[in-house]
Amino acid sequence: MSSGNISSLEFLAQNDQTMFKDVLLACSYSPFKEISHQDFKNKYQAIISTGAISKGLKELFNLCLLTSFLLKEESGQPSWAESFLTDTVNVKKYLGLSLGSAKMGSWCSVPVIFTGNNIADIRLFIIGLLDKKLEYGMIPDWAQPILSDTLLQAVETAKQVATNFVQPAEKKIFLCFPLTIPGKTVQFKDISLGLPLALGFTRILTARPITTKLVATGGIETDGTITKVGHLDEKIIGAELKFDGLLYPFANDVVRTENKPVVIPVSNFKQAWMYFSLYSEKHKERLPLLSNIIKDPKLLAENIGNLPAEWITWIQNERSIDRTLYELINNPPLFFIFTSNFEKIVEQYLLEKGKAISKLIKPDVLDQLSNVSPVATLKWCSANLSLANHLGCIENASKWKNYGLSLTKKVLRADIEIVVTFYNHAMVLNHNRFAFHKDLSDELTRLLEFLESQYKQKCNFGCTTDLLIGRFYGTIMQNLAFCGPGYIEESENLSQKACKALGKGTTPEFKNEWKRHLSYITFARLDAGNFTKAEESLKAYLEINILENILIQHIELDPWGYALLARFFCQVKDHPIRKKYYQWIISRPDSIKMDGHPWQFFTYNTGQLAYHLGHIDEAIKMMLKSIDICLSDQLGPTIHVMSLLPISLLAHYMKEDKRTLKVDFPCWEKDIRIAAEKLDKDHFSFLRESDFQKVLKKVRICPERFFPFTYH
Repeated sequence: MSSGNISSLEFLAQNDQTMFKDVLLACSYSPFKEISHQDFKNKYQAIISTGAISKGLKELFNLCLLTSFLLKEESGQPSWAESFLTDTVNVKKYLGLSLGSAKMGSWCSVPVIFTGNNIADIRLFIIGLLDKKLEYGMIPDWAQPILSDTLLQAVETAKQVATNFVQPAEKKIFLCFPLTIPGKTVQFKDISLGLPLALGFTRILTARPITTKLVATGGIETDGTITKVGHLDEKIIGAELKFDGLLYPFANDVVRTENKPVVIPVSNFKQAWMYFSLYSEKHKERLPLLSNIIKDPKLLAENIGNLPAEWITWIQNERSIDRTLYELINNPPLFFIFTSNFEKIVEQYLLEKGKAISKLIKPDVLDQLSNVSPVATLKWCSANLSLANHLGCIENASKWKNYGLSLTKKVLRADIEIVVTFYNHAMVLNHNRFAFHKDLSDELTRLLEFLESQYKQKCNFGCTTDLLIGRFYGTIMQNLAFCGPGYIEESENLSQKACKALGKGTTPEFKNEWKRHLSYITFARLDAGNFTKAEESLKAYLEINILENILIQHIELDPWGYALLARFFCQVKDHPIRKKYYQWIISRPDSIKMDGHPWQFFTYNTGQLAYHLGHIDEAIKMMLKSIDICLSDQLGPTIHVMSLLPISLLAHYMKEDKRTLKVDFPCWEKDIRIAAEKLDKDHFSFLRESDFQKVLKKVRICPERFFPFTYH
């Protein structure tokens, strides 16, 4: 509804009756808005007393007031509105029940396109969902004469379609009427309101908000089939001014194809409901693609990454693509394409979309897939393992690892790259479990030797970039660095190999690859106390020549950039710009969205830096923030146990400063112990200590023993 109120309506009633009627039919004003009870009464009386408007128009005015009240616009209704309408308007004549009963229901308006005299007009039908105890007809008495018998049947069919679709637990009573001038002759004949009304009935049954940017036209049968309508070209023209898109029957032919409105054919009600449910301004141009994807396995395989995550979840939950998925799964080349696109989504850290795609393939078809498409199936396991690693879902990651291991020997005959990628993600799972091993298994050693021999030939040919072995080197380097500073020399050697193979200095297209590795080696160097080299790799990661540039230049930092800087200045206590950095960073947190991994590192190390510089309040604030991030429901047990670091220091700061804070140590302890059970039990054996304060003391005194890469 617009900002116009009853004052605007009074002006139109006295000066422009045509526009007054149009505004009432569109229910586009908020009559009760920003006006006192007495002023409203005066304006109402002035409109009713206007001789220039007909009796029918005055009745439409009353109906519009009732409709505005029932639709409960966002601005709300004044407390006096109900009593005014009850005392002034013959509510039972229009609704067939009292206003008190009507307002207890749910209400919505549905735009319907009608045609006549070669033009199309948008009219509103009003739908109410009422208490099951009420016993009134769906169409009020005054509205029945103005609706043709075929249209009345179309309304009944639309209600039946919606009820069958939703299957409400309790029987509900509907009320439905057009916002129009009451009369004694038929005004509405077109059965094309069947589809839009079925959508309206469903919307109100599900209480689900759906878009107002789409409009629909089409007859509908009880099984949900959408039937052909007349004058479609006129209806498209009628829709273009107010709507972004028009849903129309697949049985119709469309000649007009301009961009607005987007015209989308639908053959059944389920499809139509999908479009109304999924539409958004941001993704509206993808609606036609969705229309084709749900029917074509090839398009599904090639374009799954082009759909928003919420759309993928919706079509899965509604089982809109069951048949298409079945055809996809039984076509090995298509399933390989589908899996490759899923893998790209995970590599790009589009985790919500990745989660949605992952759920499309049910676990019970994996055995079938592994027999028919073993290569694609291992690729699917590998991508899911990587996704679970990113999400910190240790249990899921372990399941994908175990299933993938059963396929590696078979797939090795066909594609070594997929096998190596899988093992790479499997090593990351070990890291996430805090299970660190300095030696590779025999199989991984053989794979590495083969890759190195192959890479040597590539280098001899002049190609020094190889993402496969570069990533493998990087993960092995991480594994060694996690084993402690004693392995820094071997870690440095692997780091050089990784950077070369990932294209550092030669291949800017792969910058994200080698930058990620630079963050790993920076942490390892800080662990080993090699601050000079740590500063070199930190500057290389940040792409600056001197660290002071961070303070004086507008440089965009990613979360890992913030985490690395906090760790560096926390640990390098004699750095000349340490205090300047602290003053710079402490002014920024309110403008940074600190949500999820690795922000727990940033806040933990910034808190330590604050404490070292004598800012105890800021230190405590940062430690509490770090704990909140670590124990977030959105993160897994790997991050949950990291809360031991900030908790251990928070307890120490409180004791040293004699602070009393309302903190929930017992709850934190419980969450940490539960998380540790899902990780490497030997690594976290110290948590078997019953005294949690002793556990915290161990972590505070020797954090590197339990949390390599993160403890400073």
